Amino acid sequence: MADNYSYKFTGKMEEWGAGLFDYTKVVINPDHGDGSRPVFTLAEGATVADVENPTITLEKVGTDGVTLASD
Repeated sequence: MADNYSYKFTGKMEEWGAGLFDYTKVVINPDHGDGSRPVFTLAEGATVADVENPTITLEKVGTDGVTLASD
């Protein structure tokens, strides 16, 4: 089963914007999350390093958007 992720903003803004930039690297699950942040899985072959950027930090979450304890 794939890990679910959400994100938190780092407070830094880039000229291209903020948040998830490359949607070919993630699969958004609109049926999960608390409505304020999407819950998504990484696309096949993608890693956290491919998705994380200076504006966000990924958090491993349950399907309800609740942050999971660190592994």
